[in-house]
Amino acid sequence: MTSYTQLNKFDTSIWLLDSALQVRWKDSGNDKAILAAIKIASENMDQLPPELVSSAAAKIGGRSNYGSPLFEPNPYLKKIGFFGKRKLVTPEINPNNDLVRFDGLGQIYMFHFNGFMRERALIKIDPANVSEFLFTATVFKLNDWVPEVRRAAARLLAKMAKNNDCTKFTKAINYLSGQTLSWKRWHDVKDVYLSFQHSPQVMAILAGELCAAKNGAQSRKFRNLLRDSSIDEHLHKLALQAKLPAVRTIALSTLLEGQARWVTGKQRQWIDKRYNIYRMEKSWRSREITCVANIEAILKITATDKTVTVRKIAADFLITHQETASNVPEIISILENDKYLSIRKRIDFIIQKRRAL
Repeated sequence: MTSYTQLNKFDTSIWLLDSALQVRWKDSGNDKAILAAIKIASENMDQLPPELVSSAAAKIGGRSNYGSPLFEPNPYLKKIGFFGKRKLVTPEINPNNDLVRFDGLGQIYMFHFNGFMRERALIKIDPANVSEFLFTATVFKLNDWVPEVRRAAARLLAKMAKNNDCTKFTKAINYLSGQTLSWKRWHDVKDVYLSFQHSPQVMAILAGELCAAKNGAQSRKFRNLLRDSSIDEHLHKLALQAKLPAVRTIALSTLLEGQARWVTGKQRQWIDKRYNIYRMEKSWRSREITCVANIEAILKITATDKTVTVRKIAADFLITHQETASNVPEIISILENDKYLSIRKRIDFIIQKRRAL
């Protein structure tokens, strides 16, 4: 079943739940229909992939009166055409009471447009036996604009960590590792999620997926994972076994330089400040890696790689750090007859530099 079909199926179940809830404002004996609708909606929600959290939230929130009681205008104001002042038809029935009465409604109401309702819904969610979609939706609430909602989501994630194996959320974490980079409101609660992402079991699975991947934006994903030292123990495996040259390039350069680097944003690089001429360049941060690398062995692996972009790493390293490796003549002999001119020029520069010393 495609994601589009799953989303449409979920939208239909939300419409049925919405209808059952709206009927309840007039008929309080409609509890069985509501429970059945909640069960169907929850099952369809759990089957959604993590990438559809934003789409599902729009489907739920788009219901005009979803989770809200019906109001009727004052008869006199209705007569003169003014609908600003209203009274509640059934004041004893409201969404708060529904959250208490109906199990499973919390994971629907966590997308409610009302911040009070989102907070109470997160409190009512059962942290045991959580689907990847629900885990992803809870992490998204860490960036909610309401502070109380963010704190409620953090408490729920902490409970999920105690009641679930973190490896079951690997697919969701793989998706979230790229999404969370642009979040600005979650700094006070992000450690709860990062404990999932940086756990050794999850990092081992993510490293295995990077090794096996044959397409996609894996280099960006790899750079994001380099922020934490838990990926360091997998760098040798990624350098030797990764299918994509971009992944091997990052792993080998990280081992050779002894530093993990990742992009933090963009900054202005002035060309001529008088005329306000500049270009935008990436800004980087780095940290020392925790694993020890055999520079000579890594350099030889880099120089004999089948991809030109990887071999350039070896040539560039010799230009700046040739004094740190003892097998420089061997690497020069491997690369001086390379079929790519860019690498041969680098080696010629290194030879001339060594003669001048």
